[in-house]
Amino acid sequence: MKFACFAYGDEKDWNRLSKAEQDALLANDTVLRERGELVLAVKPAVSTVRAPAGKTRVSTGAAADSRLPLAGLSIVEAPSLDEAVRLVEHTPCAVANGAIEVREVMFLNDAALAPYTTGPRSEASNTSASTCSQASGRSPAT
Repeated sequence: MKFACFAYGDEKDWNRLSKAEQDALLANDTVLRERGELVLAVKPAVSTVRAPAGKTRVSTGAAADSRLPLAGLSIVEAPSLDEAVRLVEHTPCAVANGAIEVREVMFLNDAALAPYTTGPRSEASNTSASTCSQASGRSPAT
């Protein structure tokens, strides 16, 4: 099973750690990368896109309210939720007063089978439009 792990954390909490503590936590991210897992950090600037009735609106800021900003995410392979938690429990955000949300992945497009490559998208990989409807249990056509 694949799990999406959303890492939330405040840079101030990270900066309070010693260099040795930071290095030890970053080593956990290295372990995930060496396993072949996707691990990334994101910049704090965020734009939220909404398109009700076909009218696109872009706003500055996150869609969900949280006291902690999204700092990064990973996609990990694990046989169970417990194992996925074990894989991320010692990563930077989990330890530095942040949080990791772990969610089982419902599907990945075919681009996920060829990590770090780019190319034309096939119809089979064009899933972004249906993600919200599938998560809500509705078909993409509704």
